[in-house]
Amino acid sequence: MTYLSQDLNILDEMIQDRAKNELIEYSNGKRKVILAETDGTNYSVTVIQVPEDTIVIKSDYFEAPQNFFQSKKGECKRSDFIMISNYNKKKFIIFIEMKQTRAPEKEIIQQFKGSECLIAYCQKIGQLF
Repeated sequence: MTYLSQDLNILDEMIQDRAKNELIEYSNGKRKVILAETDGTNYSVTVIQVPEDTIVIKSDYFEAPQNFFQSKKGECKRSDFIMISNYNKKKFIIFIEMKQTRAPEKEIIQQFKGSECLIAYCQKIGQLF
């Protein structure tokens, strides 16, 4: 088990394993993560030199709240992955969206905003529970 900061440890305990990307490997002594789409497109991206203190969330694994929101402004969209790291005492959150086709910029922005909301939701759950 890798060392995780207190914030990431809370997040790691809170989120189910199947919603996290477990494809973190070592290559030439450095950590890498393989981000793979599961929607039949067979797209994958490898991120190298991933810090030890990192969690990768499959954010679209979290069911879209379409039964609650009208989603007229894209508020139910999310990016494919969220990578959260602590590195050199700084916190980083990276939203990753993989597209097969050229999507409108507005739609991609909505996906990043939705992922930001998901992180804010997780932070609040972690604080209150």
